[in-house]
Amino acid sequence: MTPRAAFAGVFLVAAVLLAAFAHLVAPQDPIAQDIPNRLTPPGGEFPLGTDNFGRDVLSRVIHGFRAALSVGVASVVVGAGLGVVVGGASAYLGGWIDLATQRVVDAFLGFPLLVLAVVVVAALGSSTPTVVLAISVALAPQVARLTRTSALSVRGRPHVMAARSIGTGMPRILFKHILPHSLGPVIAYATGFVSTALVAESALSFLGLGVPPPSPSWGGMLQEGRQFLEVAPWLVIELCGGGRRAAGPSGPSGDASRSRAWIIVARRSTRGVRSRWCASRIAYARRHIEGRVGGRQEGGRQAAPFLCGWLAATGP
Repeated sequence: MTPRAAFAGVFLVAAVLLAAFAHLVAPQDPIAQDIPNRLTPPGGEFPLGTDNFGRDVLSRVIHGFRAALSVGVASVVVGAGLGVVVGGASAYLGGWIDLATQRVVDAFLGFPLLVLAVVVVAALGSSTPTVVLAISVALAPQVARLTRTSALSVRGRPHVMAARSIGTGMPRILFKHILPHSLGPVIAYATGFVSTALVAESALSFLGLGVPPPSPSWGGMLQEGRQFLEVAPWLVIELCGGGRRAAGPSGPSGDASRSRAWIIVARRSTRGVRSRWCASRIAYARRHIEGRVGGRQEGGRQAAPFLCGWLAATGP
C-alpha cells in the first residue's frame, strides 16, 4: 500500500468517525439559539463564529456533514439495490421484457441527476426520506444499465446453464448464480457515486428542497449565510488557516483586526476586478470599521483612522 493510499484510507475513516460521533465532537448544540451572540465573528467560544440565530457554525458544519453523509450513503444503497434487481432481471429474462425495461431506463437517463431529483422532491415534499428517494431514483437507472451489461456475460456460463437444466427457479438463479458474479463493477461504481450524492444533497438543500430546517445542512447553511455575506462573511468564507488570527482578541482592537482581516479577504477575492461593485464593497468595509470600532470607546476611535488610512493607502 502506497503512502498516498494509506493517507486516503485514514482520512476516510476519520471522516466517517466524525460523522458517526458528531454529537460528541461538536462543541455546541447545532440547533440551540443564542440571540445575544448572533453573528459573532470567529474566535473564543465560537471558533467559526455564529449565524443569524446565534447558533455555533462549527457545530452545524459537523452535524451537517453527518446529515450529508447519511443521505448520500442511504441513497446509494437504495438506488444500487433497486438498479441491481432491475438490471439483473432484465438481462436474465431477455426478449421484449428486456427491451421495454431498457427503454424506460433510457428515458430516466435522459434527465440530469439534479433535475430528476428536484422533480421527485417537488412532487413528494421536502423531507430527509424524500431526498434519499430522489437521489436513489436518479442513481438506479445507471446501476441497472451497468448490472445488465455485466449480467449478460454471466448468463451464458456453464453453472447458470446447469442450474437451468435441473429446473432451478428464476429467483434462485438470479440471486445466487448471476448477481453475485456481476456485482464487482457495480460496487466500484456505487462507491464512487457517494460523492455525487453528497453534492446533490447539498444542492437540494441550497434550493430549499433538502433536509428541512432547523436541522443543519451544508447547502442550507450556504443559503442562509449568503444573505449576510456583507456583515458576516464567516458564514460563507473561511480564512485558510487564519480563522483564529482573523478573530483576534476581544474588544475594540479585536474588532479592528477582525474587520481588517475580512477586508483582506474581500480584496483577495476581487483581485484583478476593478468595478463599481468592488469599490462599493471597500466603501462598505470602511463604514463597517467606523461603525463598529469608531463608535464604541476611545481606543476604537484611535484604531479607526489607522485602518481607514491603511485602506486609502492600499485602495483599489
